[in-house]
Amino acid sequence: MAVRLVVRAPIAGDAVAGPAWEFEQTRVLIGRAAAADVRLPHPAVSEQHALLRLEGNAYVLVDEGATNGTRVNGARLVPGRAKALRTGDVIEVGHFALVFHAGVATSAPTSTEQTAALARRLVREALDPRGTASAPPRLVVVGGPQAGTALTLPQPPARLLVGRGESCDLVLADADCSREHLELVCDLDGTLARDLGSKNGVRLNDRLLRERRLRDRDELLVGQTLLVYEDPADAALRALEGQPDAPMPPAALASAAEADASGADAPASPHAANTAPSLESSAPAAPLVDAASPPAVSSAPSAVSPLPAAPPFRERRRRSGASVDLIVYGLAGLVLTASAVALFLLLRAG
Repeated sequence: MAVRLVVRAPIAGDAVAGPAWEFEQTRVLIGRAAAADVRLPHPAVSEQHALLRLEGNAYVLVDEGATNGTRVNGARLVPGRAKALRTGDVIEVGHFALVFHAGVATSAPTSTEQTAALARRLVREALDPRGTASAPPRLVVVGGPQAGTALTLPQPPARLLVGRGESCDLVLADADCSREHLELVCDLDGTLARDLGSKNGVRLNDRLLRERRLRDRDELLVGQTLLVYEDPADAALRALEGQPDAPMPPAALASAAEADASGADAPASPHAANTAPSLESSAPAAPLVDAASPPAVSSAPSAVSPLPAAPPFRERRRRSGASVDLIVYGLAGLVLTASAVALFLLLRAG
């Protein structure tokens, strides 16, 4: 039996299920790094954020010292301390909420390639939560008589044809192309390229292609025409690699403070389990793609009002300690003065 982690993404007030990962392995790394099993593309997620592991017959979650912490049903985990999970628990990692399911029957656990595809899907939804395709992938002709021509890929599901035939979506004036040479299948996981049994074949990054998911900057040689696949989601993922963790916005921290008030690992109320962060609060497109600028975080308003400003506990303790010190110093001064007077009188009497 496997475990499943499903992104819960409230959009327009309705909690809808987002991408899902399924694993049969005993250790599942959650984070922003390319090596993570569950890759969550946002600067508020640490590269190695949390570890899901099998202990006995149950799975536990361990915070790996993440900058913004990890929460289960609203209660913040103590770093390094294992928290047992049950089906339906909501794991909060940065701006993402993952619903945990145990004992799932699966025939095809999530592969490394699928993990990357799911990360690209999350980036697309973060760049454009309403799905209006503000920055869709495209195929650009960079070599041959039609250099500069670009084919923008539509929203999934879609199927496009590349070849010499007039019915193709990208018609190439290339004698070495077949009438229907290459097929592009667009789905929620990205773009799948498939050779349609062409006479001269398709070379992907100088290797013969039969079928494979495309990645940003992949080069396709169709006949004598060179095409480059551009995917802004892949570019955004690369820009996130190696970036320092970004702190959560004040609104999110104020909301988390209420959950922490009862202590780490304390049971959360049913309301807390239904207040998962929205993917719409993820960073906008520009900070994700532009690696030169510091990562931005959401400034979406929180439903929880910040607590009134009050002196921190250490400040109050410092003030109290200072008052006690003044009293002690005053008494010591009086004792020293009385001692000096008595000594003076004794010397004169002698």
